[in-house]
Amino acid sequence: MRAKMLTIVVLAGSIAASCGAQPSDTVGTRSTGWPSCSWPAALDPDPSGSARDHCVAARTRLSCSLPDGSGLTCWTNDPTQCDGGNPPGAECHADCAENEFSARCGGVGPGPIPDPPAGCRADGFVPSGVAFYCCPCGA
Repeated sequence: MRAKMLTIVVLAGSIAASCGAQPSDTVGTRSTGWPSCSWPAALDPDPSGSARDHCVAARTRLSCSLPDGSGLTCWTNDPTQCDGGNPPGAECHADCAENEFSARCGGVGPGPIPDPPAGCRADGFVPSGVAFYCCPCGA
């Protein structure tokens, strides 16, 4: 099975991955024409699909509210939608600004969470051992 650059967390009720204060330039999924964004090659996905020992980058992370009150978070290279499209009725926004990329550090299980690249700001975590960051493009 091919490893995908998508992490989906579906939670009943509300989104449990605390995003803290959203930056004023957080954009909706209707945004078009995002500028290109680069990150260090060391943040490219591990072909094995594992990210426990290092951080992995994607263009952004989307947080979506679903009509039933649940939430969905997806990590994607398309700032307008989750891989495979957004669920019907979902209201989504990008957690990172247009001049940032998303970094996911750590993985499910015990052990330390790796440090993100310099200049990143915290953008939430899940108790299983994954931390999310927004990092400046070109960092």
